[in-house]
Amino acid sequence: MEPTSGPVAAACVAVFLAVHFRMMGPEIWRAFTEYLQMFQPKPQDSVEEVAMKKRIEEGLLEVRQKNYILSARLFVHLMAGTLLLLLKISVQTPIRENWLSLLLPSMVYLQHLLVGSGLLQPGRSQVRRYALMNYFEFAAILVLDRALQVPDSVITEKFVLANRFVLSMVFMDTQLTAGGQLLFFLGNVGLNWYSGGPSLGMNLFEELQLWSATVGLSAILEFLVCARLRAALDAAQHEALLGSVQRILRGVCDGAVLLDDEHRVQGTAECLKHLLMSSTEMDGKNFLQLLMPEEHQRFQDFLHRDLDGEGPDEPSSAPRCLRASMRSSMDTRVGADIFHVPVPWLNGAQRPYHLLAIREDVESREVPEADASLPLPRGLASPTAAPRGRRSSASSRSSATSVHWAMPELSQVMLMVDTATPQLEVEQAHLSFLRAGKSLAALRELVRPTEWETVRGEIEHYLLGHEEAKEPLHLRPLRFRMSEGSKDYMVAERVEISVSGGANRGAPKLVCHLEDFTRESSKRKTAVLEGIAESLTK
Repeated sequence: MEPTSGPVAAACVAVFLAVHFRMMGPEIWRAFTEYLQMFQPKPQDSVEEVAMKKRIEEGLLEVRQKNYILSARLFVHLMAGTLLLLLKISVQTPIRENWLSLLLPSMVYLQHLLVGSGLLQPGRSQVRRYALMNYFEFAAILVLDRALQVPDSVITEKFVLANRFVLSMVFMDTQLTAGGQLLFFLGNVGLNWYSGGPSLGMNLFEELQLWSATVGLSAILEFLVCARLRAALDAAQHEALLGSVQRILRGVCDGAVLLDDEHRVQGTAECLKHLLMSSTEMDGKNFLQLLMPEEHQRFQDFLHRDLDGEGPDEPSSAPRCLRASMRSSMDTRVGADIFHVPVPWLNGAQRPYHLLAIREDVESREVPEADASLPLPRGLASPTAAPRGRRSSASSRSSATSVHWAMPELSQVMLMVDTATPQLEVEQAHLSFLRAGKSLAALRELVRPTEWETVRGEIEHYLLGHEEAKEPLHLRPLRFRMSEGSKDYMVAERVEISVSGGANRGAPKLVCHLEDFTRESSKRKTAVLEGIAESLTK
């Protein structure tokens, strides 16, 4: 048996190595070539890549800081248990070596206690120093126990071995781990050689395996964290870019809407509420419900053509456009041109999201016909208040004719009425005017003359920065008149001005929102000063 054991063992080793290198040879060669490429000159990174790497490095420092503080809060309790065990051994065997072995673990416990309790708050750049302190402390514990020949040193050796892997996982710094683990490597090899332990070759092999395992573990964790940080930063950049694109689309179109992979509206979508004259929240609502029933299939086919590769493939090509009929809150048709661009992999979705740019076709909007038998409000029927005792002629003119007579520049009226009321009371009104010289439809004619210059100045100042303005402009209470020639003014306690979200070619258009009305009479009241008449008679 003995003469043949050597050739058999050699054959087994040869077969094992052949299988190993046959399976892992390409991987070994790839790792070797990548190692050689580290010493070759690399092309200079772009400005964007340099900024990305800097942000990743800052994020990695923050992760290391949080990991260290969290580990200190946890391992302070484990160190307390280790100290109690060593203290018990020292009491049972009261020799100098046992008491000296308590010194360094006590220093580690004190460091964890100060950090875990919050008395010490290491910054991002200071975590590396604390890590070096831990490496030196645990290496010194190992060397001191071996040098003092503590009877129960096996407990300390297992404790130090476990902490070698813990330090690699907590700090996730490959360079620091390689240097710190080298302290344990040199300490164990030197002590083994000095004490005449196992053969030097076997000891070197064991320590090299431990060093490779700890450094490799730290490198893998650092790579995974950096990859996750890059993915998070990319996602944040994509969301910021998407938000910027939506803002631009709101400036050149009537609005931009983001739909998820199931056609649900994402966000508040204020543009849809204005377009459809609705006060209903749009977030999470299926976009198909906002279209006329006959448009559902056309809209789905329109989206699927881009997803199936039939749409424009070049990034510089124009997106497809679909002219569809949307359904307003009054169940009327609203013609719109809908542009579509798919947004893949947004928010981790398996199917692409949909970015829609909507431009209203004003000429195709249906205006509900008003009933001519119903009287109009007094403010629309006549530019001035009718005298008492006089009644308007009932049927000589229709409602539309009366409005046009009172305001010749009026081109379009849209009213939202409540069908639950007996007289179909008006809740909202939308008027469109044509430019026909000086008319009532001018802010200058409505505002009180003494306040006009102040209002105009504030609006001009607001328009200078309307591209960056996000918040509306709030004015002080505004006095205005509802009809020409009237001496009475209405006071709007709340005045809000914002830039219109629709497509504005040239100068921007403003939306004026007035609320909380009170009436103010222009008639001067005679002042009565009490006590003046009495003093003059004396």
